[in-house]
Amino acid sequence: ASQSQVNSSCGGVSSGSATVVASGGTGPYTYSWNTTPKQTLATATNLPSGNYSALITDAKGCTYTATFEILDGDSVKPIIDPLPETSTINCPAEPVFAQATATDNNGTIASLTFEDTTTPGNCSGSYTKTRTWTATDACGNISLPVSQTIIVQDINAPTWETETASLNKTIQCSDASALTSAQALFPIASDLCDSDVSNIVKVSGVFVASADCSNAGTYTNTWTVKDDCGNTSDTFTQVITIEDTTKPTFIGELPTDITVSCDAVPEPANLEASDNCNGNLPIVFSETKSDIQNGCSTNYTLTRTWTTSDCGLNTASYTQIIIVRDTTPPTGKAPVNVANLQTITDIPLGNPGDIKDAADNCSTTVDITVSDANNGGSGCDGNAYILTRTYTLTDCAGNKTELKQTFTVENKVSVTGVASNVTCFGGKDGLILVTNSPGSTVVIRNENNEVVSNTNLPAGAYTLTATSSVNSGSETCSATATVVITQPTYRVKISGQIINKDTNTPIANVPVTLVPQGTTTGPVLLRITGTDGLYNFSGMVAGSYVVQVQDANLNSVHQLYPIDSSLFFTTLEDCKIQEHNFEYGKSTLPVLGDYVWYDTNGNGVQDEWYDANNDGIVTKNIPDTNGAIDYSQWEWIDLNGDGSYTGPSNVGELNAGGFGNALSANVIIDGPNGYHQEVIVGREGFWRDRPASTNPYGDYTIKLVKDANLDAVAAALGATGLVKVLPSITNKKAPNKTSKSQLHTVCSTTSGASGYIATVTPEDLVHLDADFGVNCKVLSDIVANDDTAGPITGVNHITTNVLNVLPNDTLEGIVVTAADVIITTVTPNEFLQLNANGSVDVLANAPSGTLTLVYQICEADHTTNCDTATVTITIVDPAPPTPVIATDDVYSNIGCNTFGLVGNVLVNDFKGITRASLELVNFTLLAQNNNAKTDPNITFDALGNVTVSSLTPAGTYTYSYQICDKLSADNCDTATVTITVVPNGIVNISSQACNDDSTLIDLLALLPENTPSTGVWIDPNNSNTIQGNTFNALGLALGNYTFEYKITDQNCPRSILLTMEINDDCKVLACGNVVVHNAFSPNGDGINDVFRIDSIDDTTCYPENNVEIYNRWGILVFETDNYNNTSNAFDGISRGRTTVKQSEGLPTGTYFYIINYKSLDGNNVLQNNKKDGYLYLSK
Repeated sequence: ASQSQVNSSCGGVSSGSATVVASGGTGPYTYSWNTTPKQTLATATNLPSGNYSALITDAKGCTYTATFEILDGDSVKPIIDPLPETSTINCPAEPVFAQATATDNNGTIASLTFEDTTTPGNCSGSYTKTRTWTATDACGNISLPVSQTIIVQDINAPTWETETASLNKTIQCSDASALTSAQALFPIASDLCDSDVSNIVKVSGVFVASADCSNAGTYTNTWTVKDDCGNTSDTFTQVITIEDTTKPTFIGELPTDITVSCDAVPEPANLEASDNCNGNLPIVFSETKSDIQNGCSTNYTLTRTWTTSDCGLNTASYTQIIIVRDTTPPTGKAPVNVANLQTITDIPLGNPGDIKDAADNCSTTVDITVSDANNGGSGCDGNAYILTRTYTLTDCAGNKTELKQTFTVENKVSVTGVASNVTCFGGKDGLILVTNSPGSTVVIRNENNEVVSNTNLPAGAYTLTATSSVNSGSETCSATATVVITQPTYRVKISGQIINKDTNTPIANVPVTLVPQGTTTGPVLLRITGTDGLYNFSGMVAGSYVVQVQDANLNSVHQLYPIDSSLFFTTLEDCKIQEHNFEYGKSTLPVLGDYVWYDTNGNGVQDEWYDANNDGIVTKNIPDTNGAIDYSQWEWIDLNGDGSYTGPSNVGELNAGGFGNALSANVIIDGPNGYHQEVIVGREGFWRDRPASTNPYGDYTIKLVKDANLDAVAAALGATGLVKVLPSITNKKAPNKTSKSQLHTVCSTTSGASGYIATVTPEDLVHLDADFGVNCKVLSDIVANDDTAGPITGVNHITTNVLNVLPNDTLEGIVVTAADVIITTVTPNEFLQLNANGSVDVLANAPSGTLTLVYQICEADHTTNCDTATVTITIVDPAPPTPVIATDDVYSNIGCNTFGLVGNVLVNDFKGITRASLELVNFTLLAQNNNAKTDPNITFDALGNVTVSSLTPAGTYTYSYQICDKLSADNCDTATVTITVVPNGIVNISSQACNDDSTLIDLLALLPENTPSTGVWIDPNNSNTIQGNTFNALGLALGNYTFEYKITDQNCPRSILLTMEINDDCKVLACGNVVVHNAFSPNGDGINDVFRIDSIDDTTCYPENNVEIYNRWGILVFETDNYNNTSNAFDGISRGRTTVKQSEGLPTGTYFYIINYKSLDGNNVLQNNKKDGYLYLSK
């Protein structure tokens, strides 16, 4: 084959080509070049410098290899000839640079360009300018830069453009504005190199005063200026002259000419003077008195003058004229007026000395004269005698003042009387409290004009007359008044107040009763206290009474209890009015109690009221103005005004059929520490007890013990028929009874019959819930009738409820129920059983024939009302039994979705030809199982149902059971049950997670589709990475972990095993440092064969780079962008201008590298970086 080639035109350019022409073989030929990508033509093109081979294959498969070496082109940089050394010039001259020239030993210069760089100097007008030249040859090789530098400097000082002395000024000392303007003047400077010479420095001179006046003088100011380079100008001078030619002036509010009273001459004014230049001017004051009139020193003329001058001898003055006159009369205080004198002789004589404080505003002496006058009055009430006394005061100027004093004589004789009325009808304990004017005499006369005293008076009208003398003669004044003493309509009364002792306030709306005692006759009286807490009873006959506070509402609603007692026993007598208060307060003692009532319907529930007017409606009783209510008509008193008588806040308002027995105690209480108390029930049915023992805490037994007295009251109340069931409650009373020949009345306790136990603790002191209901009935005898049943088959088990004895038994003509009666067996039978509900059972193995039993029923509430009857039952022999057949059962493949109820063992069992059921047979699971395998998770119920729990382990289990004929206990059969449970299913899944990622993974999302979400994750590795259904891989060690998702579904328990691979793929590593390894040995041994730059290939941290390598003569032997240590790396082969063959590589020696690369800062902004140094290549 023949070969030809074209080398690269320029260094590093892929412009070479190689051609091979095959011959001597059998055509056609194929070509395969070792280029990337592979070329297959006879000519390979676009080849960079390097070694190449072409494999030629003919039609018969014969091969021939041709080799080529493409040489690199021109890579030598041009060279620029030296330029002039650095030079210095003075501004404003501009730099002038030399023209550069360049040469190239292996090509032509394609371009010669420059770039100017100006570096500012330390001051304006100075700078350094550098021109840098570069040359490029035809192959794009760029020379090393060559520069020329010229320094420009400033050595010239600034000059003044403002004319000398043009800024000098002469101004008045007071003209601050002109001084400010003069001081603000400024000379102007200029500079050849610095266009901004505004940094002029002023030296302000101090004020230099004149020798004779500090207001005049001069200021001398100077300026210098430097340019930016420190060159200083000559000094510029300004002179400002100050002078004073203006008089001072008086300022402020100046005193004017005035006329004043002699006692109002003002003090001389403190004038102030103002000067245009001076401050604190001295002021000279003078005053002259003249023109004194009529020898009275209080009338004259006053002249005042003020004078001042400044240091410039400028003078000013001011004058004020004051005319002084006395126009004010003397002053003094008249003696006080005198009133209510009883006689004219009581008026004293007048005297100038009576005026104690005569004075004048200007005169030192005052003349006083006295005169009297009167009105001619008599001096009695309504016609007063008035004397007016005048005191005249005169000063030296003739000014006068009159002072007046009056004396009034008016004998106001008066008399009043306040009656204290008679306390009872016909009494004589009336009293008149007399009040009369001083010095008067009082006489009291009755209706018969008899003179009487003011005490021990009967009811009637009385006249009071008072008289008094008005002067020294016989004339007198008089007055009268009438007083009426009244008497009440009663002779007997008791009253008082209900008081809250804790707050010391009255208690309103409290019922109080007055009950006659013993032989005293009269009705029970009821009063409701008003807002003042007062009650009163009057008009009764004299006798024995008890006043009782009906305090159920106070106790229950307000927790207020009597301090002493709620009862007051007393004897009331004619005209002996009594008063008794009841004090209530909170209690720290235990409180026991509640209510005894007539239980009309006998249901044990307090749902009755006393229908006093028998109208079937709960009537609201309204107290009259005195708080009185007819006790016999009391149904409901709305004490709290809420419109209701129900609920805990309305206790005691409703007459709920309560009753009591004053003759004997019926509530018996036994408590801790031997406490015993017998309590009387109050008239309205309420009872209370407050144990006051040292340690009252514990259990109290409370019982109602009925006696003849209580029963009599209950029967009488019930007999009225007025205690009725409240309209809103269904009447549970039994139907009316039919008349019987034998009747009897019995009173019984319907509520609390067994008593109560109240447990008192320091935290639970109040127990107002021990209610007792009492009901009285008129009863008739009970009737029990005989019963028969049969024939009944005698069997080996109990035959229940063959009959019930109660449907034909009666009480008061009504069929009884088991709740109405107590059933007992009088004559028993060993094969018959009488039950509490009245049913009769035939016991097992009863013999054929007739069986009898005698029983008794008694009324449940009255166990003495009884009757007996006989039960007769016929028994016959049973028929022979039908065979029982039990068939084995098999339940296989029990597992997912088949757990739970798997079947019933009776479905294939028979009694005769009839399918077995629990109505026909008894089912029994046998304990004896011949050691067969069982499990507690497999259960059999009484119905024969077989249940296999999902917790049952895989395996085969065997059980035995028996069924027996219900009619024949010996007619039985057995069978076996075989149950096979298959193993639970397991599904395997996998996933992976990064241990540097804090994101929680939803494990449910990894499960197969339609997997129940009710399972539980189990962590057998104890990795503590699962919380509920979430997985956290953060910080977990690398490796594989297995987790179980256990589904305890009762029908299909199973497990899913998750294998989780933990990696660190997501971990973000910090950028590595760019480290240059400055020695390598490209000898092909696979060790250190390339120039390595650590981290330069991490394009995330260092997105761009450029690497240049020069030999010791400054010739570029390698250059590339995006150096990566592998496919784009320096391996000792030149990519620049060199005379060494590429196949041999560069020689051993020292080289110089330049690395330019870019990195990202914290704000993701590209930063330029550079590294350079020496590199040693060794083979």
